[in-house]
Amino acid sequence: PSGVNQARDLLIRLRALDPQGRITDHGREIARAGVHPRLAHMIFEARQWGLGALACRLAALLENRDILDPGRFDFDPDIRLRLEILEQMERDPGKRPLGGVKAGPAAQVMKTEGLLQKRMSLKPGDLDMHSAGRLLALAFPERIAKKRSDLSYVMASGTGAFFKGPGSLSQTDLVVAARVDGNPRNARIFLAAPYGVESLETDFRDRIRTEEILDWDQDKLRVRAVSRRTYGRLVLEESSRAKPDPEKVKSVLIKGIRMMGINRLPWHPRAESLRHRILFLKNRAGMGSLPDLSDQALAKELEQWLGPFLDGIRSMEKLRQVDLFSALSTLLTWEEQQQVEKNAPTHIRVPSGSRIALKYTLGRDILDSPVLAVRLQEMFGLTKTPRVCGVPVTIHLLSPAGRPVQITRDLENFWKTTYQEVKKDLKGRYPKHYWPDNPLDAVPTRRVKPRK
Repeated sequence: PSGVNQARDLLIRLRALDPQGRITDHGREIARAGVHPRLAHMIFEARQWGLGALACRLAALLENRDILDPGRFDFDPDIRLRLEILEQMERDPGKRPLGGVKAGPAAQVMKTEGLLQKRMSLKPGDLDMHSAGRLLALAFPERIAKKRSDLSYVMASGTGAFFKGPGSLSQTDLVVAARVDGNPRNARIFLAAPYGVESLETDFRDRIRTEEILDWDQDKLRVRAVSRRTYGRLVLEESSRAKPDPEKVKSVLIKGIRMMGINRLPWHPRAESLRHRILFLKNRAGMGSLPDLSDQALAKELEQWLGPFLDGIRSMEKLRQVDLFSALSTLLTWEEQQQVEKNAPTHIRVPSGSRIALKYTLGRDILDSPVLAVRLQEMFGLTKTPRVCGVPVTIHLLSPAGRPVQITRDLENFWKTTYQEVKKDLKGRYPKHYWPDNPLDAVPTRRVKPRK
């Protein structure tokens, strides 16, 4: 079935069948021609352009074996080279063929050409070899190929194609691949001719499409908005669009964010803290009615909470302008916002009087307890570990240089058991600082020594 469908599509492109699959008058002419439908179509169309003789010679070349011997000749797939050789042989029939030219196949090509001219009621005429590409494009419209690298091309069908080595065609931007091998992904080109974009615009104007493209550029991390003119799978022209549809841009941007992952959003500390505080209350403090702000939930609901804040944003870089704190806050009612502020404070006041930030950090499965990073001397006199919604705070006790010297959730036990060893070490490194023997009776301080 797939082969039948491909054949039907080709005959429709050649106008041998109408879109409903019924034979046309042109198709009946092709059926009587006695050559492949591609070549018959090319000859009939070329006849109207006054290029019928050239079309017959091209058809004869493609109906027979190649006249050049690839074993002896520096093989060049340019079909115009064959046309030049045949023209020389026709002008001087008694002259011995050039080395590498196979006399038998060349004679057969000229015989086939004569039969085609007679059958099509055409007379020999001038052969404008520069028109070879235009005629071959009529026969092989899906094999018009655009250069993508040194020897590599892509055809209008979407299939790759390549020249085995450099030659007269390998520097040409657009060619028509008339004879290729059967590789369905990347076919080797054996015979081809150059083709111009201007000719393509003229010959296939009804098949050239203009489309507006909006997609996510994964390399540049931005929404790409372009206007593109195409022939089949070939991109003929592409230009940026200055004012694409804002809603479509937003939709593509959200798609891009989902592809990258929620963690790639510019989570500023305030927004990240709000999210972690809510997750802490929901997962550790029994407030299950609060909204789910997990990666999966936020990714699923991007349109609702982030979409209204994306007006005018087209790239990851511009996303830095978005207030994620405000965006997340829209998921909470006023009452829920008050609950969060009351039950998951951002700061704790310690014995020294300092107001120290709490950090709500992600654990393996759920949020771990909040972390309080504070200099050890500021906690003198405090025996009970601070709690948030009944959960003990994880205290990172810091040296005067701000480096952790002890991590504990049981402050009272630390003073009784470990403090003396820690004090001995710190006193040796920071002799000018205050290191009392009894931390429970000592005055807390944020200075080197407490005020008298």
